[in-house]
Parts: sequence; structure tokens; C-alpha cells
Amino acid sequence: MSKTQAVFQFGEFTYDSESRLLVRGGTGRHLSPKAQQLLQLLLAARPRALSRQDLYDALWPSTFVSETNLAGIVNEVRCALGDNARASQYIRTVHGFGYAFSTEVASEPPATVHAMLMCGGTSYPLYKGENSIGRAPDSRVVLTDGTISRRHAAITIHDGDDVCFLRDLDSKNGTYVDGQKIGSTPVLVRDRVQITFGAAVASIKIRRISITKSLMLNMPQLKRQVAEQMAEA
Repeated sequence: MSKTQAVFQFGEFTYDSESRLLVRGGTGRHLSPKAQQLLQLLLAARPRALSRQDLYDALWPSTFVSETNLAGIVNEVRCALGDNARASQYIRTVHGFGYAFSTEVASEPPATVHAMLMCGGTSYPLYKGENSIGRAPDSRVVLTDGTISRRHAAITIHDGDDVCFLRDLDSKNGTYVDGQKIGSTPVLVRDRVQITFGAAVASIKIRRISITKSLMLNMPQLKRQVAEQMAEA
């Protein structure tokens, strides 16, 4: 597994290189795309320092930019990490050369993405187990539309097969599948089905379609297992 494809843990932070999400204490920290790329480059290269030229080539290939551009991106990452240039805990300035990530980091392979939820032009990865959806910043899928509740819905992907169940979490404006309102009882959702959270329209793309005849025969058992997972949560 490449070091550039991992989940990095350092201090109070976790950075998922696949979803490009920086989290501290369950709360996501905003980073621009360039800042996400810079953080990932420094994490993957650690403990080696990257030269300014290496970073320019990676962040702005075949484009001339001012030296202040890189300094601004470094400052953005430091602000997100609560870091200080003079007494840096995470991003160390190598004077006359570049930058390095200076804190001990634990990394692990990223979880397998079993499906994608597409909403508002953005794709959100879905993983095995329960994927919460809502405006709460610690949701697996954070949707900021004002018609969406903080804890709106959940998509559960069953162990062993890419089978998705959707349930509403007593949201204010409801969850709909192909125009039909659903409740707290898990409902099987098909590939490319239209899902509406409040006024936000979404669709789901399942990576591997495995709804076969044998699977359909086992559907009651799958529903029982999902209900058991919900009861244990």
C-alpha cells in the first residue's frame, strides 16, 4: 500500500488521504484543495523534507506562481492544525530548502470504498457499516443544505456484500427513495436510485452489484442482521 493512500494519525488529528478529510476530535477542519495536497505530500514524504521547488512542481505543474503562494498554503495548513511557524509542532521550515512534517505519524491502509453517494456535484465515499448523513460535522457524509437535519439519515453497507440499506433518523423534512418517503425501518437501495434528503437530491453508485437470486433469497436474514447492528449501536 502506497504511503500516499492511507489514513494518517498524528496528535489529535486524523487525515484520510482518500476522502481528503482532516478531522480533529470528530470535527472536520476545512482545507482548500491545494492545502489538502500539500498536507498529503508532506505526510507521504516524512521524515524527508521536500524542497520548495518540489512543492511548486507538484502543486502548480507547468505554471509560474509567486513565492508567496506556497507560503500562503503552508500557513493555511498550519492554521488548520493550530500550528505556529516559530514553534512548529507539525510542519517544520527547513531554512533555505523547504518544509518537512516533523511529528510522529501512524498510518494504516484506507478502508475499502463500497459505494459512492453523489449529491450537489460532490461524490462522498461510503464504507462498510453505518454511514451517517446530515449537517453535523462528525457525520460520515456532511451535507450543508438547510433542509437537512443534523442527524438526517444513515446508509448501512452489509458485511461481505455491497448491499446498501437506507433509513431515516427522524429527520424534520424526511428521506425519500424514488419519491417514496421512508421511515426508521431499513430499506434496500439499488444502484443509481434517486434519494432525496429534505430538498437535496442524491443518487448512489454501488461499486460491485451483487443482488443475485441467492442474495434475494437471503434478504430476510440480511434485514435481521442490519437490525441487530442498529440495536448494538
